[in-house]
Amino acid sequence: MNATGAINALDVYKDLPKLNCKKCGMLCMPFGVELLKGAKQLEDCPPLLEPKYKPNLEKLRALLAPMKQATATGIVLNQDACDGCGVCVIACPVNSRFSQECLSGKAPDHPLPKEIIYALENGKCKIVSIEECRRYTPPTTNCRICEIYCPRYAIEIKV
Repeated sequence: MNATGAINALDVYKDLPKLNCKKCGMLCMPFGVELLKGAKQLEDCPPLLEPKYKPNLEKLRALLAPMKQATATGIVLNQDACDGCGVCVIACPVNSRFSQECLSGKAPDHPLPKEIIYALENGKCKIVSIEECRRYTPPTTNCRICEIYCPRYAIEIKV
């Protein structure tokens, strides 16, 4: 990981078998890049599934776990960094469209509208309905408002 905590291809590559056998269809370094992009899965590398590489496989699973949490929108919500301030809930244009409370600068009341993307629960933000996100539903937009306004950098858009 680099100084910002972001994972790069070299972080992934160091735990790959480095055989360049092309059983996954490519060399190990490009395979690492494809893992980061979500285009390949760890199971696509047959040597990595061999018993002798089990420690490497476990390290890679742990390293790539935050990437697996990313939705089709590329949004990753880091619960550890979230302090439950609710800025994302109020700033989200979709939330404001479906919740009068958000439109007036408050968190939505329960029961939550099914179209709400972000809500607060037990003092933390959670993603309720990512299917409504403007990054996900056609016509898609490159909306990054939640990421931009999160004061704790708990929301990261990977795509």
